[in-house]
Amino acid sequence: MTAIEAMACGTPTVVTIHGGLYRALTFGRHALFAEPFDKEDLGITMLKAFRHPRLRNRMARMGAHKARSLFTWTGIAQQLIATVEQRPGAALVLADTEWDEPWNDAD
Repeated sequence: MTAIEAMACGTPTVVTIHGGLYRALTFGRHALFAEPFDKEDLGITMLKAFRHPRLRNRMARMGAHKARSLFTWTGIAQQLIATVEQRPGAALVLADTEWDEPWNDAD
């Protein structure tokens, strides 16, 4: 929940590869992923956002967009209902269509 809240606020976020959040995100687009038990990997991943302003700005903007669109109370309820009912469209909820954004991030 902390990572989603950080993303929704526009903070460039590093999420761990343990748990399911990283499966809903695109590496370098919404957040960066790191192994929390490997201190070098975690440190290097965190430094990427500090050293690369374009990456940092893109993750702040696109992470906020992803968190605000996918992780709303309505969005979570719809995903849960689709999963319980086992509708065919349930797997498409996490499809990465953000590359078709209406704006250009100059990358």
